[in-house]
Amino acid sequence: MSQDADGGTEERPWVGLAWPVGGATGWGQFGLGFGRSVWAMGGTVWALGGVQTEAHGLLPADRVMLREWVPASSEVPHALPAGAGWVVFALGNGIGVPSGRPTIATDRTDIKRAGLVVIEDVSCLTPEAVDYLKSLDARIAPSQWVADALAAVGIPDVPVAVQGYDERVWMPRDALRVMLPTPHTGPFIFSGGKLEFRKGQDIVVAAFRQVLETYPDAVLVTAWDNPWPQTMDGIWLAGHVKGVPAIRGGTADVTSWLVANGIPARHVLDVGKVNPLELSAIVRSCDVGVFPNRCEGATNMVLVETLASGVLCVATVGHGQGMLKDVVLRIAGRGQVPRGCRLFGTQDLTADGWTEADPADVAEAICYTLDAVVSESGVNLVNTKSNDWTWHTLGVKMFAAIQAQSPIDATECST
Repeated sequence: MSQDADGGTEERPWVGLAWPVGGATGWGQFGLGFGRSVWAMGGTVWALGGVQTEAHGLLPADRVMLREWVPASSEVPHALPAGAGWVVFALGNGIGVPSGRPTIATDRTDIKRAGLVVIEDVSCLTPEAVDYLKSLDARIAPSQWVADALAAVGIPDVPVAVQGYDERVWMPRDALRVMLPTPHTGPFIFSGGKLEFRKGQDIVVAAFRQVLETYPDAVLVTAWDNPWPQTMDGIWLAGHVKGVPAIRGGTADVTSWLVANGIPARHVLDVGKVNPLELSAIVRSCDVGVFPNRCEGATNMVLVETLASGVLCVATVGHGQGMLKDVVLRIAGRGQVPRGCRLFGTQDLTADGWTEADPADVAEAICYTLDAVVSESGVNLVNTKSNDWTWHTLGVKMFAAIQAQSPIDATECST
């Protein structure tokens, strides 16, 4: 608590993040970025779900910052100060069942609760889930696609707070580039995100086989590490690929899998599991990014980071990635999404609102972009690094959006 100019007291803002933060997952990075914003505003961050200070790829400054956050413990929910702050829940596709709803600090009626709703399976918005969401003091959507899905079930006007990028790590490609470890001179086509049916890497494989007919020296640069290899099952559902990569030494053998699916090893550079600083240098050295994702509840953090690197991207925009429709070369959806995909922890997925891209369209878009890159003629895309998409800017907006839904009365603050 601090004293204001009038001699009164000013309550410091605080947030309690009810999921593990600091890791390499999307949720971990979202918590790290949002928490860093609150911390930079002079607020206090309660790490209710724990912190991962030894996580792969954390910047030294972030390790120091995480040690300043209040760590998780069995006593933390009872120690949270009343007023001036919020407990923020991470709500995913499991929200349709009670076990998928957080229970941290639910017995504290003097604390405001907000839900960050990141879903790809709209069927999880059951009547029970809707009642739960309405019981919260605030709700945040990571994309207009999710906000529209919530409106369709009776929860209108949910503010949107998109995922950002760390400007300390991701910088335009006019910065230092690295020489990629391949004898080919490229062009280099980047595809990132954990390998699974929802992310559409099977479409990338089929499209790249066609790209090689036009660009015989092209190299597919993949960053497809998946901490949950069981979710790779079903990558073959559309018939573009066969099988899944074998796990060798705890890592998916992506190169051998691509060879088995018709792409020669000399045209593959799989970076495996690398830290963000290493990956950012690799991405800056690529010529185009490709993201034919079938569905993203949020904007797709890897796509945002690739754009921040100054790399032209082709992407589907019928879901969360639609927030970036003006800065990517859009890939149209064609046909029905094959049934049978199982999201992590989700059963009976309907794939409603998903987008199925044709590999031929993806290949055409890649070649069109590469033609522009090679000829240096440019393409009609607005692709500039914007401070509006940094984690700090977006985190401030997210905190303001949460507060605006249910303003905390001064009488509710502790003294």
